[in-house]
Amino acid sequence: MDGSRSVDERMAAAELNRTLMDAWKLQAETMKLRAEAEWKLALDAMKVRAESSKLNAEAAKLDEEAQTLRARKAAIEAQTAARTARFEAEAAKIQAETRYYPLIGLGAIVVTAISAIAALVVALIKMP
Repeated sequence: MDGSRSVDERMAAAELNRTLMDAWKLQAETMKLRAEAEWKLALDAMKVRAESSKLNAEAAKLDEEAQTLRARKAAIEAQTAARTARFEAEAAKIQAETRYYPLIGLGAIVVTAISAIAALVVALIKMP
């Protein structure tokens, strides 16, 4: 029985060694898969960071363009306000001037009438 025991022990030891080797293979495979997953995760994180940086740069560019457009709009509004003020001043000046046109016309009629009366008086005086 002594020899059989040692065969059983050897078979048990061989089975234990196979089980240990399978466990080590599984552990190695697990470590490999974990390393691949971490590498892929790191790569994806880098891609996301790069895309995020790109989008942030585009957003900054768009913000700058929007600010430029706002400044141009403000400048155009200021020019428009200045031109409107000039036109309103010119319109007020023309309106003020046109108030006196009827008086000038009336004055011209009065002067013409007085001249005609004076010429008539002179003509009557010269008649014998």
